[in-house]
Amino acid sequence: MRIYGPTSVDNYDDATYPLMIADHNNCSAFEDWHWATISEKVQGPIKMESILINNHGRSLPRAFISIKVEPGKRILLRLINASTDTAYIFSIDDYELQVIGADLVPIQPFKKNFLHIGIGQRYHGIPETKKQGEHKPSYWIRTEPAQHCKGILLYDDNVTRDPTTGKHDYDTLCRDEDHTNIEPVIGWTVPRPTPEQLHKVKLPFKVMRGANFTLLPEPEGDIPAGPNISVWKLINHAAWVDYKDPTISHTDRPESEWPENAALFEVNSEDEKDDSPVDSTRGDLDSPGKPGWPSPGKEYKTWVYMLIDGGHQTQIPPRRKGDSVIPAAHPIHLHGHDFALLAQSYEPFNHSLIRHPRRMQKWIDTFTLDNPARRDVVLLPRDGYIVIAFPVDNPGAWLLHCHIAWHASGGLALQILEDRETVREKIHGWPARHAYKQLIDGCKNWETWYKDWDNHCLPDERFQDDSGV
Repeated sequence: MRIYGPTSVDNYDDATYPLMIADHNNCSAFEDWHWATISEKVQGPIKMESILINNHGRSLPRAFISIKVEPGKRILLRLINASTDTAYIFSIDDYELQVIGADLVPIQPFKKNFLHIGIGQRYHGIPETKKQGEHKPSYWIRTEPAQHCKGILLYDDNVTRDPTTGKHDYDTLCRDEDHTNIEPVIGWTVPRPTPEQLHKVKLPFKVMRGANFTLLPEPEGDIPAGPNISVWKLINHAAWVDYKDPTISHTDRPESEWPENAALFEVNSEDEKDDSPVDSTRGDLDSPGKPGWPSPGKEYKTWVYMLIDGGHQTQIPPRRKGDSVIPAAHPIHLHGHDFALLAQSYEPFNHSLIRHPRRMQKWIDTFTLDNPARRDVVLLPRDGYIVIAFPVDNPGAWLLHCHIAWHASGGLALQILEDRETVREKIHGWPARHAYKQLIDGCKNWETWYKDWDNHCLPDERFQDDSGV
């Protein structure tokens, strides 16, 4: 079954199956994670060994994935980076892609010879195949880094030799697609924030790595606290999930009473309560931007603005002994929302702005507020920063985390408890009451299973050795 959704173009002839691009290691991820986190055993970043497209790699004589095409056709490609730890530059030799969607948001089409695809990001792109008599038998599909050629665009099933085509000219720096190219078909207008609004959410969130996190005790199994491990964090503490005590079951708890390992902050709506459904995506794809078509900027007064700093700010003292600021790029993913990308810089954030409201307002004036890029995964550049925004319109407990699996396991995440009072009202009323009872029953069943240490695969060892994210 194929379900057709909205796109910004309708003139393509066919669509291939989704292309899942993933990295791969032959050894167990559990083994890699253990040796990478125990502070006495740190060996540097975990290295992935190969790249697969839809589980195909290179196993002689030929195991590369092949996409059969016909001359003179426009083929929709759905590209998904499902990797643990690898960003890619995707391209097809001697082809141009017309990009029409980013993270499932239809965008105004733009053309490129190659695409930067971060972990967790999705793109829709259309290559137009060459006319009969003007094409070679096959062309390389490339995913860089690591071994470069990973698939084949094939015109003739009878051709068994590898393509002889050459790649496009590009560098392999870790970067995002230029967010100014990503122009949603249905645009948002984001209210201009004030310096005070940015300060409300702990400006800035700063990616740090600490080597002094002590694993929590597990008294049910007589497991003491420890050992010390290396963790990542966005606020004062790495996120560390308590499986038997989910956030949604404590909506009567104010932010100040949450344990540090919850890595939680609250945002609450200042809008008048309205029980009627709000559709902030409606509009006419043929008439984007026409006066009268609503956008969240007109429907919601309350927005969250987040500055996330990934820079190597050596002049800033660590918050705690053992902390350090590690220069690395992080694909940041938000659950529960698309966000507007107001700014993305590969240069360090100037922290002196925080002490000078007028200078900070001038910096805010550089944000893209009219129809900014809208997506749910963005690359936080190494040494740089991002500014994202979203309306407070979806009550719940939402995770914001790094999409590098090792970093998420190391606690690089935080929870956004959105509109807590509304959550509390809704989960105890109809129709959520039944779902809430299922949640509570599930937690009780989990706790019963968990307390019997014989149920665990390693009964003599601790159960939880990562964040649970």
